[in-house]
Amino acid sequence: MIPEELSPLLDQAATRQLTHVALLVRDYDEAIAWFTQRLGFRLVEDTTLAPGKRWVVVAPAADGGGCSLLLARAATPAQEAVIGRQGGGRVFLFLETTDFARDHALLAQKGVLFTETPRVEPYGTVAVFQDLHGNRWDLVERRHAASPVSPGTETTPSSPSGDVRVRRLGPAEAASFIPALADILIDCVEGGASVSFMPPMTRDKAARFWRMVADGVASGERALLVAEDSAGEPLGTVQLVLAMPENQPHRADLAKMLVHRRGRRRGVAAQLLAAAEDAARAEGRSLLVLDAVTDGDAARLYSRAGWQRVGDIPGFALMPDGSACSTTYFYKALDPAGTCNASPTTIQ
Repeated sequence: MIPEELSPLLDQAATRQLTHVALLVRDYDEAIAWFTQRLGFRLVEDTTLAPGKRWVVVAPAADGGGCSLLLARAATPAQEAVIGRQGGGRVFLFLETTDFARDHALLAQKGVLFTETPRVEPYGTVAVFQDLHGNRWDLVERRHAASPVSPGTETTPSSPSGDVRVRRLGPAEAASFIPALADILIDCVEGGASVSFMPPMTRDKAARFWRMVADGVASGERALLVAEDSAGEPLGTVQLVLAMPENQPHRADLAKMLVHRRGRRRGVAAQLLAAAEDAARAEGRSLLVLDAVTDGDAARLYSRAGWQRVGDIPGFALMPDGSACSTTYFYKALDPAGTCNASPTTIQ
């Protein structure tokens, strides 16, 4: 409740903004060196106020006038006790970028400690890192809404619907999700999807497959994403195969797009696809390749999402009922400026 006597002041055309956040440090020069050399910040101001006390401000090099950090040297035992713990164990500060893959690679190269692998969240791509004293930061590239389209135009949602979120699993979670992922795979095969398996699709066979995938996540050879409803129930999954020949470090394969029948017609596959593309960018991949049953629902989704059709291979695989089906290969250049100019016909 704003006091009545202050209301006229707030109605005036004054502007307010948050300019600095104070960050407790042990030593001014140590902190300046870390932020300028590791994070690439610029030193905005370093003014001596009194013996042993300075006004030190740093900010991102390309700062557009946003909030800066005031590096405050701890002066009392109470202040020293909370150096590196100003967030109480939570993420305390947020460094936003327009190019996550570039900045993640650059910071890691400069010795910044990331405490997790990059993950895709509904709001964008993110990874947690620690500063020189252990405060937790998010490096984040936000996902922005797609440009408006004409009424009646069918489009792939660029962000998840309110009751579904997509996230990337780490090694421990990938192993713990094996039973739920087995349920999804079994449901897809029983529903008639051609996804490399034939009936009877036993739980043991499904679990063996997902254990192999979890091992790939642990070794860094695969990225595993899941779509969950508001109750945390997995609805679908997709993978990126990151283990490529040494002359194809820019490429990944998109594989095993699976959506449980209870998650159909909710945009889950489109959300998984968008998140997988974000995860590929976070891994520094600029070219994705996949194959799908010719003219199936998945193939139509990929076409709508801007994937380029290369060609069909007749009689490539069997459907669960034993009938033959052809497959269609697709590719998508996520960063056209960085992709190889080889003809699509070179895909084997």
